[in-house]
Amino acid sequence: MTRDAHGNDPMFCEGDLQNTLRARLQEITDSARSIPPDTILSTPLEDLVEEFADNYQVVPLVLDTEAKFSSGAKDAKLYVEDFGRSFSVEGTRITWSIPFTGDSNLFKLRPQTWGTTVPRGRINTINSTIEVSLLGRSPIDPAQAERYFTNSIEEFQRYISWQNQQLEDFNTSLDDHIRTALTQRKNKVLADRQLDESLQVPLESRTNPIPNYSVDPPKRPRPKPAIESDTKEPFSPEPAITEDGFQDILREIASMAAAVERPPGTFHPMREESLRDVLLVILNNRFGPASGETFSRSGKTDILIPYEGDQRAVFIAECKWWKGPSAFAKAIDQLLGYLVWRDTKAALVLFTKSTDPTSIAKKAISELSSHAFFKRSGPTLADQPTFVLHQAGDTNREIQMALIVVPIAETA
Repeated sequence: MTRDAHGNDPMFCEGDLQNTLRARLQEITDSARSIPPDTILSTPLEDLVEEFADNYQVVPLVLDTEAKFSSGAKDAKLYVEDFGRSFSVEGTRITWSIPFTGDSNLFKLRPQTWGTTVPRGRINTINSTIEVSLLGRSPIDPAQAERYFTNSIEEFQRYISWQNQQLEDFNTSLDDHIRTALTQRKNKVLADRQLDESLQVPLESRTNPIPNYSVDPPKRPRPKPAIESDTKEPFSPEPAITEDGFQDILREIASMAAAVERPPGTFHPMREESLRDVLLVILNNRFGPASGETFSRSGKTDILIPYEGDQRAVFIAECKWWKGPSAFAKAIDQLLGYLVWRDTKAALVLFTKSTDPTSIAKKAISELSSHAFFKRSGPTLADQPTFVLHQAGDTNREIQMALIVVPIAETA
């Protein structure tokens, strides 16, 4: 298709949008496969997902028709034919400019749905506008010009609407596609590292950070069959609790919150240590040797669930009474101070005697969200909000922290 008599180019017809989006997904997969091994192991997955999404998300087109403007009528030559002869006459050109936002390359791509005609205009990338021109003999009828430009804009809007239906589906599924590609890359690197560890030949020296891998919270120990093992210890990443395991722990703690609401006054006189002991009983019943007042880094943490009987924690919690935002901010710092780099799951259990626990929860969430080490909100697990924070001095070492508010009712 060629430029028309008004000087406008055909739009939405140089390529296929669906093929372009499909190629973009393949580019994501190829890019994920090329991430250096140390990078994929040491960088939090969600940070990489966010970075990829920023690079590969397609920004749809939006016309700002309210801000359209015209430079006014201009002299122009109008070529006409008469009895086989071509000659020019005096004419007038009017150009409307419509500002737009989004990826200008989309003006070249045909959506899955299209019409028998295409919009026409010119892309001005300098000031991000679409220019639509009308060329005619003077004088041009104002009503005719108005209809021409109105119809042109409506045709642009129709094609953009068709495109946006595809782009919404693409952008909505983008995070899942990225996360899958990155997870596959990480799993391959971990498998390769494990293979390296099993080889009985010297390997070239290289940086080999110890990544986290996922484990479920330990249940009560069961006898293990005696097996023969290699003299060479296989590659073993540091343990980290799974999302499902973390949710199981939070669900058990939340069950206490539900329990203390039933008999008003029973738990009201208890001190923080006694309430913590109730929690320990609940966690021990489900997960085995949970301990209280256990040394971890800079002090004694209230609750610690170890991994396979040693003191490597897969979960740490701190119990506090609500004493205002300032005291709660210190509790966050206190819990972070207990965590070593491998402790990636934690919880703050907040006891309150307030008659409005919802208000207390909002204040606590505000303190967590504004903390200096806050990175992003996490998923809701077992109906409890979670927050992703990072270790001091290392944004790649992430901590997923849950907030559980436990209202302690007075005697009815």
